[in-house]
Amino acid sequence: MLNNKADIGASKNTVYDWVRQSDPRVDREIVILAESSKVPSNGLCVRAELEERLKEKLKQALLNLNKTPRGHAVLEKFKAIRFIETTVKDYRPVFELATKAGIDLPTYKYRNE
Repeated sequence: MLNNKADIGASKNTVYDWVRQSDPRVDREIVILAESSKVPSNGLCVRAELEERLKEKLKQALLNLNKTPRGHAVLEKFKAIRFIETTVKDYRPVFELATKAGIDLPTYKYRNE
């Protein structure tokens, strides 16, 4: 939008904040039309049949990543502070919005190009 390649856009709040810090035009030229409900960012899922012991080990490693200097360095690479535990319930606003928009998530044909 700032480079006149789009009239409208959407962004995660963290990405918006990064751009805003480096480009003062954001505050002058961009109008926020709407904001979504708060939901966890960057969810991580594993396959259901993964061994429970391995799931728990991975979960604990990620939840504790912010507690060591090496872990902080990893998190900084993608501008994260820490991982938090979430459940399907935390994503309820997304499901409700999809329903209002007439989207059936189990049959939705997702494309990422």
